[in-house]
Amino acid sequence: MSDSASTWVDGHLVFSGNLSLDNNGGFTSTFGPINEQLPALMSRANAIVVTARGDSQTYLMQIRNNDNTRYIQRFTTVADSEQSYILPIADFESVDWRLSPIAGAAPMDVANIVQIGFYLLDKQVGPFEIAISSISADSL
Repeated sequence: MSDSASTWVDGHLVFSGNLSLDNNGGFTSTFGPINEQLPALMSRANAIVVTARGDSQTYLMQIRNNDNTRYIQRFTTVADSEQSYILPIADFESVDWRLSPIAGAAPMDVANIVQIGFYLLDKQVGPFEIAISSISADSL
């Protein structure tokens, strides 16, 4: 089983732990609370910008809409360097609860976003840590 924790350290949300494939494992995740203010904060956004110090792992950002529709996009971090990762809204892919793509699904509508989360998966076994300093909307 994988183990992980999310904590606040010096103004950063630090998501860290150890990814294991034991007991059909292979993933770990963290989610923020349901936030009804997200649609207003994301209005007119063409992209979501995640500013973080990474570890060269590939993370997955998941957006949940108010009807529990899920959208994902991966981004690969740069080790030991804070970078801004621009995730275009148009590139988010609709998925089911197992993160399998849903063919023909409607594109993500920022007016319905209520929750943001992050996963580490894709058999990236071992220790990991990402320190997120901000998540913001960008109108490109």
